[in-house]
Amino acid sequence: MRRSRPRFPPWRQNRPPYQQSYRSSSASHSQQQFQQGQLHDVFDFVNLPEAFPSIKQAIEDPTLTPIIMERNQQVTPAPADLFTLMNFASRIRQKIDTLVLAPSSFTACQVSEVREVGSYKHNTIIKPPVGSQTPLSYDLVVVLKTLPTREAIDQLGNRIKQDLLSENQPNEAEVLSICNTDYGLSIENGQMAVHILVTTIPMNLNSLDPSIHLSRQICKHLRQRFNGLEPLNTWLINLLAHHCVTNNNNSHEQLPPSYALKRALQLLSSGLFLPGSSGLYDPFNDSHANSRSQPIMTLEEQDRLCSTSQTLLRALAIHPRYVLGLEDGPDIFAGPCQLNGVAFTPNEPVISKDESNSHMSSDTQQQAIYVEILMSENENVISLSIGEYRFQPIDKKFESIDGKQNRDLLIKWGMRGKIRANMYIFDQPFQEYNIRKFILDFFQDPNVLSTLKMFSKAGEWQILNQAVHDVRIEQLQTNVLSLEFFDRLFNNQIVRQQSGHIKKCIEEYKDEFIVDDELRKALVMDEFETYDIFSDNDRKEFIFHLFKHFCLGGQVCQYEDEVQPYLDVTKSVYKDLISVQKDAETQTIHVVSPVFKIEALNDKGKKFYPSRTAFEQDFAYMIIDPIKRHVIILSNFYEGPSFFE
Repeated sequence: MRRSRPRFPPWRQNRPPYQQSYRSSSASHSQQQFQQGQLHDVFDFVNLPEAFPSIKQAIEDPTLTPIIMERNQQVTPAPADLFTLMNFASRIRQKIDTLVLAPSSFTACQVSEVREVGSYKHNTIIKPPVGSQTPLSYDLVVVLKTLPTREAIDQLGNRIKQDLLSENQPNEAEVLSICNTDYGLSIENGQMAVHILVTTIPMNLNSLDPSIHLSRQICKHLRQRFNGLEPLNTWLINLLAHHCVTNNNNSHEQLPPSYALKRALQLLSSGLFLPGSSGLYDPFNDSHANSRSQPIMTLEEQDRLCSTSQTLLRALAIHPRYVLGLEDGPDIFAGPCQLNGVAFTPNEPVISKDESNSHMSSDTQQQAIYVEILMSENENVISLSIGEYRFQPIDKKFESIDGKQNRDLLIKWGMRGKIRANMYIFDQPFQEYNIRKFILDFFQDPNVLSTLKMFSKAGEWQILNQAVHDVRIEQLQTNVLSLEFFDRLFNNQIVRQQSGHIKKCIEEYKDEFIVDDELRKALVMDEFETYDIFSDNDRKEFIFHLFKHFCLGGQVCQYEDEVQPYLDVTKSVYKDLISVQKDAETQTIHVVSPVFKIEALNDKGKKFYPSRTAFEQDFAYMIIDPIKRHVIILSNFYEGPSFFE
């Protein structure tokens, strides 16, 4: 009797696109899947507890864990060697720090700061391969205020060498050497090496010539031993190790090392970096595709990485001590063999080098394809010259402005419907030093001209649809992360401490505003002493601008008797517009979004956006998220109907 075809579980009935195309046919079809935006997550049973319930709690593997710990101890440098390396690097850093504190003592270049980076800082340093002449290394980044020319770097190296030799260390003159590298300098003393990676501050970028811990250690060691894992660079290993240990089905518990190692090989075997996969979350990748890592690999390298991981995953179950290098064994990638008494055959790659060379798959090419698809969705898009930013509108609703959160207050202040926030996505990395070009490209993009609106004299919204010849730009500060910034209103008796009521005053007139309380007097009337409670720098803060705009309101405005509604709306809008990040070392939060107050000028040099007047409440701000490549335009118009949706 013919046996019926087994029914696959739900997670296998809809196979990922790459399994249907990449493994069975040419690479062109898989690229076509990518161009259609059909990205998928690879199979990871750790994050599928409903389909794969755990039989037992994820505890340490009693067989694999001791092997991992033993091998980790073998590949970790001896404490004495690490101390010697740290001592050598500390001496070099001390010499460079001297140049930071006393720049006049060295004229070849000006050093801004020095930072530790690399494996030593992350505590993931491993021994060099056996028989290798490569010394243990320590990485330092030196940021120059001046341009990092070859002559300046050479003189910097000579100065460091002279300062080191002046300490008269025994036999150091014979072994100390400095060599130039593509990244800067390498200083060696025969046993240790300190790599100095030279860079410069962002303001100098436009002056450069464009032509010119445990799981990590084991993964890095495996990459050393098996050629198929070579496409994994240090950063991808860091991302993979962090993901495997911490991304545990929304649990705060970290996976044991043995589970994390097997999970890393399982993800790679499932096609984590094959075409069409969404990859890993990369917090430092500013591409639009959900900030996912896009490794620079050819199709042959992607296929080799996947097949090698599949082979190693099977070998790990049969002979883990061989995989981790604690015991010798046959070359499992050479062909069929006996591994720990078990017949073993390696996986064979599908893509050859010749096929791969005709289908290069770099992160730049993939990103360009994605942006081209995104931009081509609008039928009115036109071809722009290379190097120009292109923008596409995003249908984004800001709850603090368009939603119900502050609806009643904005109506009361005459701003509901006249204050707007529009979001766009752009296609190239943001360069703050070139902000004028960015803003001009924004106002000259057809997608912006056809979607960005301004308020007409007749009280109606109309599309901008007018050529912008120049812009006025004022950069604001975003250093404030707390409403404590406004405590001075209470401390200076502008607002009563207990009740929060705003103190009243004799009516004064400022432009079109009737000022009848101490709060608005402190905000706009510079002839009074209370104006000085906010310094010039304080008044450059974006949050101050928002607070001031809400306090002044629209053409028909009912002022508040208490300050709290103004603070609440300011806080919610500020949080909605800016993006923040947490520093991994200091655990402090900082704003990553630069903010600019902008005005667009016509061919006669006259302002026409956000309005033709220079009135305080006719404003437009550009808030840029350089990581997600989002730009928000916040605009308001003073005149017109008091309220409309």
